Amino acid sequence: MKTFKDIIHEDVKTAFLNLTEFGELHDINGVQLPAVVDDDLLDGEVSISYHGQSAQRAGGLYSGGIALYISTDDFGKPKVGTMLKLDGKTYTVVSVSEQDGMYKIDLHKTGGR
Repeated sequence: MKTFKDIIHEDVKTAFLNLTEFGELHDINGVQLPAVVDDDLLDGEVSISYHGQSAQRAGGLYSGGIALYISTDDFGKPKVGTMLKLDGKTYTVVSVSEQDGMYKIDLHKTGGR
């Protein structure tokens, strides 16, 4: 008998990461994988925290963050502080959480505007 957790885990690919629903193909470390990217997390001039320390920005730098949602079946759990390449841009992994067959990977990028 399937549990509610089993059904939610199946929904990761059949609904949330389904390319005709929410998911889109993204180049993640050189591999095309279905994922959802939320780029509304940090944008522009907000302050961020990295490993509990406030990040300082030099003038003229853009600092922003995104969340990457991906199936635990498709992608290994990255370590905080490592680099991840998403669609040609390099980000630092700020945090990783796992729930019901998905990773939420918070990424941070600093660079020129």
